[in-house]
Amino acid sequence: MVSERKVIEARHRAPLRAPLAVRFAVVAMALQLVWAHGAQAQHAHHAVSSTVPGASPMAPGVDAAPPVIGVRPAQPKTGDLHYGAPVPVGNGVARTYLVLADNGSIELGVALSEDAMEGLPVPGDPSELVMPDGLSTFGYELPMPSVNPTGYRHVMLDWNPGGHEPPGLYDVAHFDFHFYLIDVATRLGIDPTRPDFAERAARFPDPSLIPDRYFAPMLDAVPAMGVHWLDPASPELNGETFSRTMLFGSWDGEVIFAEPMITREFLMSKPALTFELPSASMSLPAGPLPSSYTVRWVPDTREYRVALHLDPATAGKPR
Repeated sequence: MVSERKVIEARHRAPLRAPLAVRFAVVAMALQLVWAHGAQAQHAHHAVSSTVPGASPMAPGVDAAPPVIGVRPAQPKTGDLHYGAPVPVGNGVARTYLVLADNGSIELGVALSEDAMEGLPVPGDPSELVMPDGLSTFGYELPMPSVNPTGYRHVMLDWNPGGHEPPGLYDVAHFDFHFYLIDVATRLGIDPTRPDFAERAARFPDPSLIPDRYFAPMLDAVPAMGVHWLDPASPELNGETFSRTMLFGSWDGEVIFAEPMITREFLMSKPALTFELPSASMSLPAGPLPSSYTVRWVPDTREYRVALHLDPATAGKPR
């Protein structure tokens, strides 16, 4: 089986159409200028943009203020709680969990024990993967609970002690929580050495399957991850310092992951907040996309939880 390390290392050897960080940074700055002039971006792939080489198409704006992401106090979800097997992270553990509520809604998340925030690996550790931007990341594959009625197949937790590209946006210490709707073998098949890599990356899902507002700032897929889609309403794209955000991912015409990105500093502030997400006009056949996500400190179990909220109307089944 191809390892994640080999897929990531192959990215260093694969030719780039343009410097990845440069193109991503340029698109991000352009987006901030768009918002500054009161233009509202919609789905990126609805119209062609010729301003940034290598960027995905971006729709023209309309005269409107940028939308505001709804935030509310997090309310604990009650129901049957199921944990996945724990995986060592720092001085503690991380594990997936599911809360199955009586009304059919599901909370799917990752729980990090309090001591997992300490003793985290640093650059130079033998377990590091060096990404194309030269920064280190540390990946932890988290198995799903044995009881899992969702279409999500596994979770990859990535610890980024120096953050990652683009510079000035996400280059602070944070965790990436990738909730995948595909299995591990399919994810590792997102390999830049395959001859059809660029073609599959550029094959976007039908617009009806992508949450409203989200756009892909570039056509490149990150090895063993996919193409990343951003929300132009995210605070870090509107002049605020990054602390938390939500991305989605695609590959070969399918939406394949939901990804909260949360800084270590924000987690350690012990928040209890839920953030609303825009919806797609159609449900995915593979499983539901979240209607919101929560970042919460749970004092009873002394753990940090980052969770997706899956509504019964979009409940999916494993494929």
